[in-house]
Amino acid sequence: METFCIGVGILGLMGFAYRGWSIILIAPFFAVLAASLSHFGILPTYTELYMTRLAEYTKTYYPVFLFGAVFARLMEKGGLASAIAGKIMALLGEKRALLAVILGAAALTYGGLSVFVVAFVMYPFGAEIFRKADIPKRLLPATLWMGIFSFAMVALPGTPQIQNIIPSSYFGTSTWAGPGLGIFATVVFLLLSLGYLGFRVKKLQENGEGYGEAAERQRRRDRTLPPWQLAVLPPPYGHHHQHAFEQSLSLGLGLSLGRGGFGKIFSLGA
Repeated sequence: METFCIGVGILGLMGFAYRGWSIILIAPFFAVLAASLSHFGILPTYTELYMTRLAEYTKTYYPVFLFGAVFARLMEKGGLASAIAGKIMALLGEKRALLAVILGAAALTYGGLSVFVVAFVMYPFGAEIFRKADIPKRLLPATLWMGIFSFAMVALPGTPQIQNIIPSSYFGTSTWAGPGLGIFATVVFLLLSLGYLGFRVKKLQENGEGYGEAAERQRRRDRTLPPWQLAVLPPPYGHHHQHAFEQSLSLGLGLSLGRGGFGKIFSLGA
């Protein structure tokens, strides 16, 4: 029964979040629901477990989320995303818009940028590319997901994401272990994602659905964009500072562990 309540809480959280409900409002409710049949009791679980983990997660990741959101907003409002998207479309063409977004997100992910930051940074680029190719905007989250959270995160040999580092530490191998299998999985991921997304684009466009009415209003705007050579300068700069910030977080975590800073947390599990 406890597992059932946890499953209901997770599915309910996903469903309401997908429908646009604020995660700040619904997360505590479903946390209480999941803890309702716990043998620890609702109040101890909520105050000692949920709120403690929430504070730790916020302390660790809020600066990363804030950096990614602000950086993406600057790229969008400054016209830098539009300039880079225009150059990509000129090189690859509208027929390869899906491939351009997937490979762009995968390159940032494989380069070591946090997957959360990649999602923020790639959104304005992907939205602009989709607008130029008149691809329905509702397919953008799935396209970004395939570029960030699939082969570049777990399959490509040597990927520096934590999902690849943890198993290598556990099994005593390097992050480059199993290159043949990783490349095969990457090809399968790409073929399946491009095949499905291409099918959905074709079906939606046959039904008369494009990027949306906002795209037409955007096309009517006379907007001067910066040169794409200048627009590509901020992403590497942001990548460098974000990587340095993550290294400082890792160093702080290591020092805290070395001093027994998390002793109380581990003692709760004992």
